[in-house]
Amino acid sequence: MTKLKTMQNFFQSTDTQISFFALIDEGDEALFTAVKQEGFQQYAGDDWILVFDIPKDILFSELNHVRLNVLYITLTIFLISIVASVFLARSISKPLDNLVNLSQVAKGKLGKRIVPKGHNEIITLSESFNFMIDSIRSQQELLEEKDELLQLKNLKREAELLEKQKEMIVSTRFSAIGELAARIAHDIKNPLSVIKTSNSNLKRIKDNPEAFEKAIGRIDRAIDRITH
Repeated sequence: MTKLKTMQNFFQSTDTQISFFALIDEGDEALFTAVKQEGFQQYAGDDWILVFDIPKDILFSELNHVRLNVLYITLTIFLISIVASVFLARSISKPLDNLVNLSQVAKGKLGKRIVPKGHNEIITLSESFNFMIDSIRSQQELLEEKDELLQLKNLKREAELLEKQKEMIVSTRFSAIGELAARIAHDIKNPLSVIKTSNSNLKRIKDNPEAFEKAIGRIDRAIDRITH
């Protein structure tokens, strides 16, 4: 509805005031407000209509200014929140990292360290903890060196024990061989003595066939004992 048509309708209506947006020069909008003249007591009025307009950009300039301020404040608060969140996350993650390092140290991983950061008391405590870790690691390395030396000594002792056991086994075998040789010599000596005696008797009894046969039999039995 055009501005003229709106004003005509307003003039014909019983309304005393109306406001509407309409186009003005160069296509800009403005807020138009029309107010009918009213009489007072005996003065009935002249049926005038007071019309005034405010360009839309002027009307909303303050509101736009407020909107921009609200937008700037919102962006500022948002940026501050992001920065604060980052610092808060770091302040939380760093102690968590230190706690993880503490748990790793508790599991025997002495390569972890605590980063000294914060108040003087926390820095002092962190440095003391790192010093304790270094001391424990040094003691552990010393114990490992001693353990290696002990293992070497044990290996040397075991080698000496094995050597003695070998010597005892060899000595026992030689002793057994000596006993066996003595038994063999004894077993051979008796038949040889019989053979020697029988051989000596053969010279004396060669004219006695019966005695000669007996002597030959004893020699054969003695030889069988040696060969079997």
